[in-house]
Amino acid sequence: MNRVTDASRDGFPAPTRRAAVPATLALAAVAWGVFAPPLLQDQEYHRFADTRLFIGVANAADTLSNLAFLIVGGLGLAFLQRERTARHSAGFASSQELTAYWVFFAGVALTSVGSAYYHMTPDDARLVWDRLPMTIAFMSLVAAVVSERVSVRIGAGLLWPLVLLGLASVLYWRWSALAGFENLRPYLAVQYGSIAVVIPCHCYTARAIRTAGRYSCSLWPTPSPRWSRPMTGRSTKRGIG
Repeated sequence: MNRVTDASRDGFPAPTRRAAVPATLALAAVAWGVFAPPLLQDQEYHRFADTRLFIGVANAADTLSNLAFLIVGGLGLAFLQRERTARHSAGFASSQELTAYWVFFAGVALTSVGSAYYHMTPDDARLVWDRLPMTIAFMSLVAAVVSERVSVRIGAGLLWPLVLLGLASVLYWRWSALAGFENLRPYLAVQYGSIAVVIPCHCYTARAIRTAGRYSCSLWPTPSPRWSRPMTGRSTKRGIG
């Protein structure tokens, strides 16, 4: 399998160069979450557009729509199981990349349970169970994208620390609220910081030609065809499976 080499023409390791922008954005998100003034949870957040009861389910549209997370998570886990048992994976350059996606799709599936539980009787206490699995999904996706677009070693090393950081941000918000000095900002830093990291990572061409476009497309073509190649319209339609 052809891979992007670790040494670039300017003498700097390719993973180091590719990690510079995401790392800078991650540090900015951390600084915003730590040093900005505390932010309270807006109680209007708990007011939903649909408050109807349907087959005994409160806030039916909001609650039952969480089945979509279960379906997506289940399909993702089934796909990963096929990849794990296949002799030659068509979607992953390394078996190490699978772990982050296992955690991601498990987080998505668990979000259906936590979010449904919250939406049936929305309040801050139940919102914790909505946000915990979502942070698992957010942070494992960051690790997965870093593995695919920057470095497998870096992504694998970040996976569990990032997941623990995400969980801690939710628990800190709830603890601070109960202690009388509520601060939601660290959780928001985790949520939006993960998006800020994922977007520039996706701008880098995938490390291996076979994985380029399995899940996403490259926005910036690499300067040399020996590294990789830009995505084509046909490859973006392949999807998962």
